[in-house]
Amino acid sequence: MKFSDNISLQAAKKIVNDNLSHGMHCPCCQQYIKQYKRAITSSMARCLIIFYREQRLRPNEWLQLTKIFIKKRRMQPNDFTKFKMWKMIIQKPSEKDDGNPDSGFYMLTEKGEQFAKGEIEVPRHCWVVRDEVDSFSTEMTTIKKALRNKFDYGRLMNNEQ
Repeated sequence: MKFSDNISLQAAKKIVNDNLSHGMHCPCCQQYIKQYKRAITSSMARCLIIFYREQRLRPNEWLQLTKIFIKKRRMQPNDFTKFKMWKMIIQKPSEKDDGNPDSGFYMLTEKGEQFAKGEIEVPRHCWVVRDEVDSFSTEMTTIKKALRNKFDYGRLMNNEQ
C-alpha cells in the first residue's frame, strides 16, 4: 500500500484503524502496527495457580519466574507474563540506574489472587496493539474454564499436579 506524503493525520489514523486486524505499516512513520488477539490459555492458568501457591508462602514478596518454574519444576512459564494485560500480575519496577528492568520478578495483584482462587470471572480474550490492551471480549472465563480438561483445579491447588 503506497501513500501520499501529504496524507492528513486524521486520514492516516482511519487507514490504520481500518487495517489493524490485518496489520500494516503506518503511513506516517512506517512502523508496522497490528492488533493481536490474546486468550487466557490452560497453560497460563496452570502457571497462575502455581505462582499463587508460591505467593501464599511469601506474601508481598517479588517472586522470580525462573526460580518458580524452571529451576523448581523444570517447566516453562509459557505466556504467564501476559497476565499483566488483565492486571493480574505486576512486574517489579526497575531499581537499576541504567534503566534495564530487573528481569523476571513479579507479584500477584488482588485480582490475580481472586481469579486463581476461582472467585471472579475475567474477559477470556483481549486485543493488543503495540503492547497495550485495546479492548476486552465480552465472553468471560473462570480459572476452571481456562484450565479446560487439561488440568485438574483441585489437584493443582493442592500441589498434586
